Amino acid sequence: MNILRKKKIAFFLPSLAGGGAEKVFINLAIYFAKKNYEVCLVTICDDKDYDIDFKMYNINYFSLNKKKISFSFFKLFNFLLRNKFDVIFSTIMHLNIFIFFVNKLFFKNKIVLRESNNFKLNLKDKNYFAKKIYNYLINISYKNSILISPSKKLRIDLIEYYNLNPKNVFVINNPVSINFNKGLKVPDFDQFLKYIGIKKNKNIKFILNLGSLTKQKNQIQIIKSFLYLKDFKDLKLLIVGKGPLKKKLNEFILQNNLNETVYLIDFNIQIEPFLKYASLYVCSSLWEGFPNSLIDAGFYNLPIISNNCDYGPSEILENGLYGFLSETNNPKKMAEIIKLGISQKIKIIPPEIIQNKYNINRIGKQYEDLFTRWSEATG
Repeated sequence: MNILRKKKIAFFLPSLAGGGAEKVFINLAIYFAKKNYEVCLVTICDDKDYDIDFKMYNINYFSLNKKKISFSFFKLFNFLLRNKFDVIFSTIMHLNIFIFFVNKLFFKNKIVLRESNNFKLNLKDKNYFAKKIYNYLINISYKNSILISPSKKLRIDLIEYYNLNPKNVFVINNPVSINFNKGLKVPDFDQFLKYIGIKKNKNIKFILNLGSLTKQKNQIQIIKSFLYLKDFKDLKLLIVGKGPLKKKLNEFILQNNLNETVYLIDFNIQIEPFLKYASLYVCSSLWEGFPNSLIDAGFYNLPIISNNCDYGPSEILENGLYGFLSETNNPKKMAEIIKLGISQKIKIIPPEIIQNKYNINRIGKQYEDLFTRWSEATG
């Protein structure tokens, strides 16, 4: 009797740090495991903000336990030597390059690369020679791979910038995030206020931002907007995330007496309470790939304000039909838009759009169909 072999899939990430690309691949790993694939989730380093019991989902988790991708060659080589995969998925530019060349030179596994962010602005701060080298390696990697872009405009720019074959570049959006802590009870409002460190007040309204404290996420814009909102005593800003700019942001908050208005909260895997008790979601990013946080905010029926940056916000908000697309680095203008938001004058994304367009079963099926079609075409 023939027993069909389970197809074996690997998802490669730099780490399980609390970012959007990590969340997307964890969601997809869970989806494929539920579909009876043999799934491996592999990270280069052992940073684990997403501290999840993967065994509960029948996912094999491996860390190569190296601090840098460039230090992981021998461990990666040995791992791929011991494990044959039907397909390898990789995301984030520098890891994509590394995985592509190691596989191309030594293994010949089927590979799908996913560009998760604004590739041009990600390289902006690198010196001339580093940019040249990166772009040369990206060009080779992406021209010789199946490539996934989470947004339409990012796909167009990738094709034009690197002269890629459009037939090999596919748009697959990011899904609504799975709740990784289904057993945990969401605290009531008073418990939530206590967690934040705010006295009981039924009139409080929260503005929410989720994201790493980095130049890209640009939270200083939202914080500065609160300089124009001092008359709104019950309005509080919650910024949930960690990152290198935390000290500078804290200093600005203290210098401008905003310490009882703006709260920086460390990354939390359980984002549901923040979304449940927020009145408005604000994205201040200078660039994105396809911001998961806007989809998650839409899932919780929050009105959304987002900088109209490349890439993703205009697609998710359908060019301003829903939410409000704002100017980057204009805190005063953002403050005026926040006033509209808390007055419920900003149109939310209809729930059926979020459910139909971004649910994990739909997105996972698109990844599965892409892998299946490609496997059948290449044998």
